[in-house]
Amino acid sequence: SKKHSANDEDPDCLNDQELKDLDHEDFSIEIKPVILEYFQNGDTIEVIDHLKCYNIYKLKPQLVSYLIQLALDHNNTTKELTSRLLRDFALELFAERDFIFGFDLLLKNINDLTLDNPDACDKIGIFIARAIADKVLSKEYLDRFFNDEENQAGLPDAVNDSRVAKAIETARVLVNMNDHLYHLSHVWGNKGGFLAVKELTDKINELIQE
Repeated sequence: SKKHSANDEDPDCLNDQELKDLDHEDFSIEIKPVILEYFQNGDTIEVIDHLKCYNIYKLKPQLVSYLIQLALDHNNTTKELTSRLLRDFALELFAERDFIFGFDLLLKNINDLTLDNPDACDKIGIFIARAIADKVLSKEYLDRFFNDEENQAGLPDAVNDSRVAKAIETARVLVNMNDHLYHLSHVWGNKGGFLAVKELTDKINELIQE
C-alpha cells in the first residue's frame, strides 16, 4: 500500500518517517489502549492525533464498528464519550460513507453482539439516532433499509431480521420524536466532568439556588 509521510498528516508523529500500517487484527493492541485512556480523560484531540500516525484509510468503517462495540461493554458515560468521538472524527478524519459502512458492519454482526450484550439492538439504534443528531449520518441512512433500490447495506431483507429491525426502529422513533434533534444530544445523559463548561456552570448555579 502507498505510504504517506507522517509529518504531512500530523506534526506530533515525529518518531516515524512514515505512517504505520494497521490491520483490523491490530486494533486490540494499537487502538484499544488509546480508547480506554480516552474513556478516562475525554480528550478527543489526543485520540485523533494518535490515529493520524496510522494508515487507516481502508479501515475507517471497521474502526467505527470497533469503537461502538467497545462502548457496548461499558456504561452510558462511555457511550456518550464514544458518540462525541464519532462526531469529532466527522470533523477531521472521516467521511459520511465511512460511518455508513461502519454502522452497516455493526448491523451485520448484531446477532453475535447480542450474545454478550442482550440490549445491543436498542443501544445500536441509539448510536445511530445520536449520529444523525450530530450530523455524522443523514436521516437517509434509515430510509435505505426500506428502499430496495437504495439499500447498499448488503443485508438482504434487512428489516425482516428482527434484531436489525429493532435497532432501526429504535433509531427512527428517537429521530422522529425529536424534530430538532436537540434532546438527542443528551440521549446518553450528562456526566460530571465531561459536561461543557457552560452546562456545568448552569447546573452548579441550580444547586446553589436549591
